[in-house]
Amino acid sequence: ERDRLACLSCLSELAPLCRDVGGWGLDALDLAMAGLDGRDDVTRRGAAFLGAALVTGAFLDAYPKETAKLCKRLKAGVSDKDEVVAGHCVRAMEALDVLLGERLVLP
Repeated sequence: ERDRLACLSCLSELAPLCRDVGGWGLDALDLAMAGLDGRDDVTRRGAAFLGAALVTGAFLDAYPKETAKLCKRLKAGVSDKDEVVAGHCVRAMEALDVLLGERLVLP
């Protein structure tokens, strides 16, 4: 359990810094989505934390469909009974709002 959390934490820290997410990006998105379905709170918390970190332009550009699916799942998590999961999901929605706002700015 601790090893899984350590991996999620490392990915969460590195993901926003990466511009080229080819190869491992899809695995990270799948890991976050699978973790959100987890039955234990620790897994769901880690997955929500990772998911929030994956809401970046690099992931949206490389995997638009998969990132959109993750965002939909994170949006549903905003009302999660676990406050930690809900908090990470709110942070993800705020990041998405900023990201889309930057991309939709008129010249």
